[in-house]
Amino acid sequence: MTRCESRVQAREADNFSFVIRRLDNAECIGMASFENADSDSPELGLWIKESAHKQGFGRETVAALVEWGHASLGKGSFIYPVAEQNTASRRIAEHLRGEIIGSRANPKYDVVIYRIPFHEAPYSS
Repeated sequence: MTRCESRVQAREADNFSFVIRRLDNAECIGMASFENADSDSPELGLWIKESAHKQGFGRETVAALVEWGHASLGKGSFIYPVAEQNTASRRIAEHLRGEIIGSRANPKYDVVIYRIPFHEAPYSS
């Protein structure tokens, strides 16, 4: 995962955008976001292109965001909203010990909101 801009250069200093690239060939496979970094629990976002689904990239990316947010910003938990019907994204949150803390309706779909805590065990496993 590669950070696009430093915190000082970003338009909104508490939002970060990341490009997700494969390690073996540097192919761009998606984007991730880390929003409201100054809040107690920043919000994580993820988009992976369809051809890269079901290969573990989503879990690896969200885990990396959690680890980075804790190591770089001292955050202990993270908000991860996902479409209610998106079982793959829900499994990511649950694998990382996420708990449902709420929901909201969007024009296109209903959202389940997870809180993912940081914990010392390696996330990448």
